[in-house]
Amino acid sequence: VALVAQTLGHIGGGEAIDCLLGLAQSSQDYERLHALDALRNANAVLPCSSLLPGLESLSTRKIATELLGDSEDPKAPEYLLAMMEDAMLGVRSSAVRGLAKIDENSADERSAQTRQSIESRKEKLLPILWALSGDRDPNVARLACHLLIYCPDPRSLEVLLDQEPERWALEVAIEI
Repeated sequence: VALVAQTLGHIGGGEAIDCLLGLAQSSQDYERLHALDALRNANAVLPCSSLLPGLESLSTRKIATELLGDSEDPKAPEYLLAMMEDAMLGVRSSAVRGLAKIDENSADERSAQTRQSIESRKEKLLPILWALSGDRDPNVARLACHLLIYCPDPRSLEVLLDQEPERWALEVAIEI
């Protein structure tokens, strides 16, 4: 299964993606994991509905969350925001990356909706964003700090100023 999924991911194209989507709906985590990995490698842009089974499993949740960040589905930001509250750090990091990607790459309306969704969940997201702003992956830390702009809070300044004197942390602090 792993080899077939990997090969289909390298081949790419509509038929290969369709086969991998079918495999991604499998009840077997092993099969779903390899299908989602191959879809990620094929740079597939998927609707949220095809990723829901992957979001429900501990073994596939991180990859499914990564794929949500590439989705053009208008529901993707809501799912990513929900994944920000996941118990697994890797899933939360993937959700931050996905939200930042949507914010940077989307049309103004979709980006504005994402920002409003972040702001509406401010109290839940602030502690998560604060924790991720200190992530050992500097890209995750930078993106988490960037998302703090959309839920301004004076307590965020302290978190930002505690960062290494990174230019991006200071820029976000100034914007807040």
